[in-house]
Amino acid sequence: MLTVNFPSVGNRVRHLLYESIEGLVSPSDIPLKPGRGGLPIRYRSALALKLAKSEAMEKAHEIASRIHAPEFQLSVTPPGFLDIGIRDIVLANWLQNLVHTSVPAVAEPSVDREIPFVIQYTYSRCGSLLQLGARAGFVRLKRSSHRRPLYTDETRNENGVRGEILNPLPWLDAQNRLRYSHDSESQLIARCVTVADTIAQNEGNWLKYALQLAQAFEMFHRDCRIVGQPPEIARVRLGWLAVTRVLLKWLLEVGLNVSALDTM
Repeated sequence: MLTVNFPSVGNRVRHLLYESIEGLVSPSDIPLKPGRGGLPIRYRSALALKLAKSEAMEKAHEIASRIHAPEFQLSVTPPGFLDIGIRDIVLANWLQNLVHTSVPAVAEPSVDREIPFVIQYTYSRCGSLLQLGARAGFVRLKRSSHRRPLYTDETRNENGVRGEILNPLPWLDAQNRLRYSHDSESQLIARCVTVADTIAQNEGNWLKYALQLAQAFEMFHRDCRIVGQPPEIARVRLGWLAVTRVLLKWLLEVGLNVSALDTM
């Protein structure tokens, strides 16, 4: 079942394919598999094989011919796969949208369930690094001027600072390419895309995905500095942290029904 309101690149690709087949199957029934980790982001769909197995190549070309979306790269591969590449402009828009995504409030999160330390640490660490970035002047964060409930639809910490970045981030460079320079950044972005797709599908092993996201953050944190970098690089890297934090909050509080800890 698709969680339509949750920003997902895979969701967008499914609806793009859905519009091209005039509702023959529902968006949630459209087969879609992500490519290997890292950038560029790619998907492969066996939709044509599902609709016309004996004439899948012809059907795939027919579907591709109906899609007029320059922000995607479409090609057909035997025996009838649709390969969809995601251009950087799509990722930039998705990232900016996800930074401002609210996580549904959890009325009574569990306090007894044991969660691996690295997951809560990653969530808390992303928040503290965002505060450092705000103090350095790279980003502006929303602040609460009044006391808020412990569990809300927006991240915050003990100082009333929420993990939502106010100012738009320079995701793209002058050539409209995503602004990243290290493989650890690429892997973290790709992992965020995968986790968001899983959330949008409303299915998955939430603990597994939370661990994978935390591991991707660890590599990023090891390899990619924020302080001392050019302002554009620092701001975008803070954006990766904000996106990671939103996803971890969802996985912890909605998926696993455990409170996301702002401090540890």
